[in-house]
Amino acid sequence: MLAAGPAAQEPSPLATPDGMPQILEIRLSPTVVHRGTLVHAEVHTTTQVVSVVAIAAGRTIRVAQIGPGEFACDARVPFYIPPFSGAYAVTFRAHDARGRMTQAAANVVVR
Repeated sequence: MLAAGPAAQEPSPLATPDGMPQILEIRLSPTVVHRGTLVHAEVHTTTQVVSVVAIAAGRTIRVAQIGPGEFACDARVPFYIPPFSGAYAVTFRAHDARGRMTQAAANVVVR
């Protein structure tokens, strides 16, 4: 698994003092993928986050909330990705109920 983002640490169950949403940790598995690979993502945030999306290869994927500050999803690497090997960023955007947003990215390696 890959821990990435602003901080790779145990997620705090509390909201931040200034109330801004934060992404505390991103975990992707596997991190080396091929076309058609199923990738599992877990995103740990501060508790005021109400929605998370992942943006990769021009697609936006909703990441389901499974608990306060806990989001997860599975997504398949598209078969139509460019035939280039290398590292690609998956950007995660977290929003709170007031519309404030933060984002962090994690890399996957396409082979």
